[in-house]
Amino acid sequence: MLPVSISTIFLDDSKTRTDIDERSIFTNSLIFLNLDTICIESFQLTKGTDQQVSLVMN
Repeated sequence: MLPVSISTIFLDDSKTRTDIDERSIFTNSLIFLNLDTICIESFQLTKGTDQQVSLVMN
């Protein structure tokens, strides 16, 4: 696994669009995830609005 910096996810039904920090190797790319199939135990969830949730790496 390569380290990436996850800044913000935008919730859309059951799908999540994860914006990757531009300093990572995935510059200007998006990763699509499903919250039901990923482990978020290593993340701290901070709710911003009804449609925006910030993820902070522990």
